[in-house]
Amino acid sequence: MQKPQRVNYGAKPDLLSHFKSLTSRNELPSLDTLIQQAGSLIDRYASQDAYDQALSKAKSSNAPEPMKILFGPAWTNQSTGSTNSAPVPLLPNEDVPKVHKEADDFDGDHVLANSVLFLQDFGWWIEIAYAVSEGDIGRVFEILKIWIFTFAGSSHHNYMTYLLEVYCLLRYEASRDLRDVILNNWLVNVTGELGKWIEGDLLQEHYNRWLEDMVKKRDENLHLFCAGRTLGHVAVNQFNQGYDRLQQKKLNDFINKTTAYADIIADIQSSKQAQETAVPSSNLEVQDHSQPSNDDSLSDVESVSDSSKSDSASSSTPSSSTETENEDTEDPSNNHLVSSSDYDVYLSSDQLTHKAWYEQEGKDNSSDEEDDGLGNGFCSDGSDNINDTGNGAYDSE
Repeated sequence: MQKPQRVNYGAKPDLLSHFKSLTSRNELPSLDTLIQQAGSLIDRYASQDAYDQALSKAKSSNAPEPMKILFGPAWTNQSTGSTNSAPVPLLPNEDVPKVHKEADDFDGDHVLANSVLFLQDFGWWIEIAYAVSEGDIGRVFEILKIWIFTFAGSSHHNYMTYLLEVYCLLRYEASRDLRDVILNNWLVNVTGELGKWIEGDLLQEHYNRWLEDMVKKRDENLHLFCAGRTLGHVAVNQFNQGYDRLQQKKLNDFINKTTAYADIIADIQSSKQAQETAVPSSNLEVQDHSQPSNDDSLSDVESVSDSSKSDSASSSTPSSSTETENEDTEDPSNNHLVSSSDYDVYLSSDQLTHKAWYEQEGKDNSSDEEDDGLGNGFCSDGSDNINDTGNGAYDSE
């Protein structure tokens, strides 16, 4: 059987002898010429156009020059003498395969068409085999897109569905980061050597095989007691060890830590209650002097009381040295509490922000903020992104 390369180059008797002859005559083609001729060979003998052309004598005769192939003699069936019937198996005990019968007006070359399909499909396999071993996931994905149509035309419809779902995920649904994560983890190289990449699921199959080999080699007396038997490995009884640790110290440490948090919260709540009860007593004196005569005046006093609550923490005048020291010390009730955690994290509009990060960001962006005259920071765009406690934290609400 003549190969496409020998037909294309007119090489007789074989391709190696042909190039040795060219070398002796100093007529070797350049690399660019060889690449161009390789593309021509694929178009003529390993493409869908070549397959369609092989099924029609008219298409083969009228093919453009880049696709034109040489004509051979008319084919004749040696067993029957017919020029258009397929040979029938003669072995009586052999399972007779389904024989394709051509139409009476068929003038194509199905053997050539079958060869074209074989070279096309095998070429895809060679491409993906080299791409996988080299770790080139881009070339692998290009072949997977072609195989969507191949599996759709076969009986392996589940593979078609899987490849379609993967393509739609990577092409339309996944973000760029997710797409990069998926593609960058399809192939693995556990050796670190060039050309040793393999598919991630194939590596898992290797692990499964090794585990099965280990199970087959297990001790037949595994479930029998053998005095003194050891293989150099001792499994840790984590349940029993954890029970002992909890009983000895860890449970008491947990109780002390959680109750300490509860005491802190109770102190803060009592401090808030004391502050709230102190504010209404000063408001009662205002009500006695004003002596409201109707419900409207009462509502006015209530509004004044509410406003005095918000202003008392920031604008009250100290009356003694003790009050001055209390003002200089930050009120612990204004601090954001995170139970059972040493980290101070605040929830912004689209992310979790650590207090230290936000404070640093606030220093960098201090020029962009304006003051409304009441000590509250407002952004230049008019939105209030800082809570009224002044501790540099996002308002959790």
